[in-house]
Amino acid sequence: MKRRQATRSGTWAASSAATWSGSYSGAGPIDPISLNPYLYFDARVNVNTEGGDVDLWYAQWYGDPAPSNGLSDYLDQGTAEWQPTHDDDGFIQFDNVDTRLEYDPPVEQAGVLICATDNGIFAYEVDADSVDEITALGFETGYFQTLKLYAMTLLPATVSDVQIAGVIQYFEEELGATRNPTGSLNQYWQSRTDLVKPKFDALDFSGVTNFSSAWKICGSMTAFETGLDSGTNFLRSWQGCSALASFQATLPAGTSFTFTWQGCSALTSFLVTGLDSGNGFYYAWNACSNLETWPANFFDNWDPASVSANCFYEAWGGCSSLTATSVENILNSIATSGVDAPASGPDITIDYDTGTGTPDISSAVTTLKACSPAWTITLNGVAQ
Repeated sequence: MKRRQATRSGTWAASSAATWSGSYSGAGPIDPISLNPYLYFDARVNVNTEGGDVDLWYAQWYGDPAPSNGLSDYLDQGTAEWQPTHDDDGFIQFDNVDTRLEYDPPVEQAGVLICATDNGIFAYEVDADSVDEITALGFETGYFQTLKLYAMTLLPATVSDVQIAGVIQYFEEELGATRNPTGSLNQYWQSRTDLVKPKFDALDFSGVTNFSSAWKICGSMTAFETGLDSGTNFLRSWQGCSALASFQATLPAGTSFTFTWQGCSALTSFLVTGLDSGNGFYYAWNACSNLETWPANFFDNWDPASVSANCFYEAWGGCSSLTATSVENILNSIATSGVDAPASGPDITIDYDTGTGTPDISSAVTTLKACSPAWTITLNGVAQ
């Protein structure tokens, strides 16, 4: 097993750790070891079988003094058919079937996790849920991806966005990981219970085509605040993220929004732009039971190439906290767009809080029913 050198250019040494100032200008790459990490695994070193199946992988400080935060955890895998493969070029290859590594002992530490792969260097806030297994993206939940893992680090939650960007740059330039993802991110993080908030500001998602189920049922995620300027498919992307209270994003390329935010019961408002090409919102916000406000003019520029069957069917069903004003905003804006209903499934389904008043929608309903095909409108189960 190749041990990490005690000191090397640009990296942490025991003598310098205590004097690190914690201040970076963001002008260059940052070795995560200088940020006093809880965990840091670099696939260039400390893997027991170089170029072979991996059953043991020690942290970067193996054989040296650990930083003050450094945990004693290591990664292993005693089941031969689950072992990923180490490559001498400095990465560990995981497959999309079952390869994973186990923490010994399981990790119960909140912080900022950064995973450097060949299809994205991803950073996210994580909580202290016990994590016992990993794939190339972190906590293993049964949705395996074929990815190369170059490095993984868990940093204190106090690290700044500039420092996160510096670590990402370091992993890209020094280790050869690929900063920006491309292609499909289908099910990349589905069912993760440790994710609190993605930290994607240093990434470019313009090469991604598919975000379907990417964060589905991430039950600990409380915020998603980033722009995804590509990708057409957002089927179930955040479905069942029941703790998601803040959602702010631009999604200008999206077309499919079926079930996208269904069951995001902690949402109280929806601050999203760029859905003008969306052709289907079937069950999109269904069961967002705390969603109160919907902005005016949201669909004014809606102009899909075509409209899917059941486009707005049950889209706001189960939204029992929506205000009467929000109902007005939704229907007035769809009417303003001038888009005709689909030939099949023309209903716009909205549930709302009747205690907030009676929505003034007569003009919008008249306009929507004059479309060809005509829209139908159902409010709290009653046809309008």
